[in-house]
Parts: sequence; C-alpha cells; structure tokens
Amino acid sequence: MTKSLVEQIQLDNGLVLNLYNASKKIAMDRWQVVCIAGVEVPVDYSDAEALSSAGIHRDDLRDALGDPVVFEKHIEKNFVDDKEADQVRRDFFESMTESLIPYLSRPDFPVRFLIRRYREFQKQSSWRKTAG
Repeated sequence: MTKSLVEQIQLDNGLVLNLYNASKKIAMDRWQVVCIAGVEVPVDYSDAEALSSAGIHRDDLRDALGDPVVFEKHIEKNFVDDKEADQVRRDFFESMTESLIPYLSRPDFPVRFLIRRYREFQKQSSWRKTAG
C-alpha cells in the first residue's frame, strides 16, 4: 500500500499524529478512499514506573514489539465517484482527528497503549506455543 503524508499534528503529550492518504483509483472514475492516522510511540517515551508496575521491562517490550510501536487507525470506502473522492477524504480526516486527538493526547496514552500491545503480543505468543 502506498501512502503519502497529508498532515502532522503535534499532540499535547508530545507525540505526533500523522495523517496519510492511501487512496487508489480502482476503475475509470472510481476510487478506493483510504485514510490512515498513525502515531509512533517510542518505548523510552513511556513511564518506566507504570511499565514496571505492570510487570513489563522496557527491554522486553522493545524486543517483542520493536521501537517505536505504531498505533494506526484506517478508514476506507470503496467505489467512490471521482467527483466525490476529495470530499470523502476530507470528511474522513476530519472525523479521525475529532475522535482520535482527545484519546491520543492523553498523558497516559503512551504507556497504556504499550502495555496493551505487549499483553496482546504475549497472548499471541502463548497461543502459538500451545497450537504448535
């Protein structure tokens, strides 16, 4: 998927919200409109005490998930008329920023996100070991 950066928004907690357009033409006058919101959360950015109280060490987190850990939200709509594609894209970005900025800007977002992703990773790893 090819995506191009449309806008960067500085969040109150120091992170940056990146908005990407990944739309593509799928027929003569039809588009698949794809908008992506992404935030890179560096492992070192999170509160070490909060991670420790959750039983997670930064090095383990980094080894499991890499660094930074990326939060992404995708919205898409298929078979959009050529004349409507720009407006649909604008509406998607507006909707994404209105709903995501309050959530992503929270001071505790980075650590809560990292803890959640690490626990998801652990569950998947545990499942693979028992299924394998």
